[in-house]
Formats: sequence, C-alpha cells, structure tokens
Amino acid sequence: MPSWPPNQGPQVFSGKVMHIMDCTAMNSSGAEELVKNKRVTVIGSGKSAMDLAAQCANINGTRYPCTMIDGLHLGWKLPLKKYGMIPKYSFHQSVLSCQIAVTPENFFDRLEEGSLVIKDSQSIGFCREGLVLDEETMPLETDIVIFATGYKAELNFRNIFASPVFQQCIKGSPSVFALYRRMIHPRIPRLAVIGYGGTLSHMTTCEIRCQWVTKLLEESMELPCVEEMEKDVKLWEDFFKNHAVDKYSNTSCMVTIQLWYNDQLCRDMECEPIRKKGIIAELFEPYLAKDYAGLTAKQS
Repeated sequence: MPSWPPNQGPQVFSGKVMHIMDCTAMNSSGAEELVKNKRVTVIGSGKSAMDLAAQCANINGTRYPCTMIDGLHLGWKLPLKKYGMIPKYSFHQSVLSCQIAVTPENFFDRLEEGSLVIKDSQSIGFCREGLVLDEETMPLETDIVIFATGYKAELNFRNIFASPVFQQCIKGSPSVFALYRRMIHPRIPRLAVIGYGGTLSHMTTCEIRCQWVTKLLEESMELPCVEEMEKDVKLWEDFFKNHAVDKYSNTSCMVTIQLWYNDQLCRDMECEPIRKKGIIAELFEPYLAKDYAGLTAKQS
C-alpha cells in the first residue's frame, strides 16, 4: 500500500484498512460478513476494484452505499460523463498500459440506484472518521477501506530469494520489467518466471513460454550472453516508457504486441511462427490457442 505523511495514514483511522489480496484470501461467506452492513470504500479503478465495489453494493444496497475512489477507464457508449468517469488519457495509452476493464453486470444500475458511488480524487489522506479527499470540505465517513491498487511485483519477486546477491540483482533492475523474454533475469539465468507480462490471451502465451523453458532446460537452445539479454530488456523498457501512461510505464502489459511476442518465442525454438493455412487466414483470422497445437512436437 502507499505511504503517507505523519498523522495522515491508516494509523489515525478508527476503522479497518485492507488490501484486496486479503479479501480474496477469504472464503465467500467470510468476505460477505466482513462488508455486510458496513460503509465500504474501495480505492482503485481496475477490474478488481470494480468487481469488489459491485459485490459490496449488491450485499449492502442503498442503506450502506459502497464508495469507489479513482478515475475509471472504460469503453464507449457508456454514461461516463454522467458519473464523472471520463478517462484522463487516450484509449491507445489505456490499452498499452492494460488499464482497460470490463464493468461487472448491472454496474451502472448500482450507480443509478445509489448503492454505488464514485468519487475522483488525486490524493487521499486518513482521519479518524474516514478519508480526506481533494475538493471535499468534509471527510468521507467509512468503516472499511480496501485498496485495489495492484501490488509491487518487483518486491514479491525479490523476496523469494534468500541470497542478498540475488536480491540486489532484482533491486538494481531499472524496472520491474527486466526479464529477458519476460521469463529470465539476465543475471539469474537458472530461474524462469512463467506468467509475468499480461496479454489478452494470457494462458496461450504462458503455455508457449512453458515450451520455451522446456527447450532451454533440455539444452536444445541457448541463452544469449548477459550483455545481449540486458540490451534486449532495455529495448522493451524504452518501448513502454515511450508509449504507456506515465504512472504505468513500468507495466508488464504486452497486449499490443502479443502476436509479435509469440512469434519471437517460436523463432527462438526454431518453430514456424506463421501458424495459419493460407495468406488470407494469416492476414484476417484471429490467432487462437488451437493455432499453436503441437508447436514443438513437430520438431521431434
């Protein structure tokens, strides 16, 4: 969670402060009991934040409305202006940063009836009664504050190591995106990370990565030298810093270059990246998981 100046953080708040990961660790009945008949405030604007806010609104109704704080970045043909939800950056930047989210069922119905309220604030502070927001003369009174603002992947990655040397390698990385092919840290080549770097078809890409790592373990392909891997990592970092929204420039999102990335993995494994039958299909049909069936088996 974020840090605050003295006497403005959660320690002065009389209620409960949590991260959404704490909620997801509960069973359904425990999570419902936690928020039932409580004034809940959800901080965040992504898919997890919207799902949580909608669930709280469904449980408590208009008697205890759920408040959601942040700007949302949703699709067109929705009453965004009516509820103060106009994005602050372009659709292209949102896609590059993986900040596109699908609203839960009946999300705008909850807003219309008043069981869900959205407030936009660039800064947040705590007081005994609740939260202090921008341009609000009175505190937002609440019982529970739940942060749905993501987590620091770099910190989680670093903490799996007991060795201070490896911890320093991660800490010294220029960004949390410093993995060659989104899997291998150049200076920790015997560790592979599967699942880092989101795409629209994440499971398909993860399965291709598993086959890539298998090839590496079988020693049927080799990694470049450390300097070449770090050079490649730097190219990726520069791309996202130049195109993504500033606050998400270190994101692991690869949604706009997913097919190119899959092709890159195929070439590394000396597999054919063009998976469709015929030029028309290759140009106009979407790539699906079935297109990569038997990817490495054909090479045996």
